[in-house]
Amino acid sequence: MHNLYPDWSDLATRLNGMEFGEVAGEEWRYKDCDFEWRNDLVEPRPVTRGNIARALYYMHWRYDLPLRPPLIQTLMRWNREDGPSEQERFRNDRIEALQGERNPFIDNPALMDNPPRPRMRSSG
Repeated sequence: MHNLYPDWSDLATRLNGMEFGEVAGEEWRYKDCDFEWRNDLVEPRPVTRGNIARALYYMHWRYDLPLRPPLIQTLMRWNREDGPSEQERFRNDRIEALQGERNPFIDNPALMDNPPRPRMRSSG
């Protein structure tokens, strides 16, 4: 559940297959929302970048989600620039209560710079 966030379905469909990154300039695609995309690159608004970074990096670390090295560097920077909020920590607590596993990058964002080896899940 650590990678699940509500989204705007029209936007999610339109952006399917794009990679997160930073887009030059400030060409907002929606009037009041700092959200941009160009070619195959999408730039979320600054207040969401840390959440996205920790969720994607968790999936990369825990389940071997393939991420290209330039994206990993971007995610690490976003993690440093936008630390976990109280809401994100509360969400981490709730997910642990439901699925029994925390996102350690929310508890300790510095781990993204030197992640531990992922624990193997039991097959029971």
